[in-house]
Amino acid sequence: MIAQETWRMERDSFLSMPPPRDVPPSVRKAAMPLKGHSVLVSITTMALAFGLLLSGIFFPTHLLRDRKIRQGPSRTVPGKILSAEDTILNINDVKVRKYRFSYQPDSGAGREGTAYTSGGSWREGMAIPVRYLESNPALAVPIGARSGASTAFGLLAMIFPLMAGGLLIHTLYQKRRGKRLLRYGRVGTAKVIAVENTHAIYSEDSEQFVFKIHLAFAEDGRAVVRSSHDPREIALVEERMDSSQPVRILYDPNQPKCLLFPETWNP
Repeated sequence: MIAQETWRMERDSFLSMPPPRDVPPSVRKAAMPLKGHSVLVSITTMALAFGLLLSGIFFPTHLLRDRKIRQGPSRTVPGKILSAEDTILNINDVKVRKYRFSYQPDSGAGREGTAYTSGGSWREGMAIPVRYLESNPALAVPIGARSGASTAFGLLAMIFPLMAGGLLIHTLYQKRRGKRLLRYGRVGTAKVIAVENTHAIYSEDSEQFVFKIHLAFAEDGRAVVRSSHDPREIALVEERMDSSQPVRILYDPNQPKCLLFPETWNP
């Protein structure tokens, strides 16, 4: 009990400071629990690393090269399959095959290249037509093949790192915004108008619902709707709504939806 009283005195002393405030470690830890934030940063960082690895494997870097050859000006000459083998890659349950091929441009020495197909029946020693870029004969691909293992659908692999990167940036931004709110936020009170269960689950591995908290600021009566999945915040605002008592808030006057409920902070 004494510890709780001491904490409340420390919290209220902090809130009574005019901004910009010096934020003691105990307040920062209570208002922005490190555990949940660190877990989220770790998960999003690992997801980003996995997404980058996945996109590195599947991203079709060859698309522009193949398009350049098709647009030309290009020439088509006889070529030959030097070797043919299956890769470890499957696209839509079809094995991707890798080929080494040779061809003779209209001028200069003979050249070799690498190409891929999804499925296909080319074998070593088969004759094939090869198209090459006139301005750069080293850029060549057999007709019906591509110069990279993946297809245009490999572009979808970018979804994973983009989503993970976006979530990581959002998480770090939320932390930065929280720190700024503690330092520069305004202390006030608000009336709880309604607490609405959206029935949306916060995350797949959580049973916490997202609630919309409808507030009216005591200072100027402005209405604000803030979303929350924190059980402590939901319990607090429901209790204050039932008792018709105001709730204490720390908020950004320029972004009133950006607010904290200091009474839910636990040391």
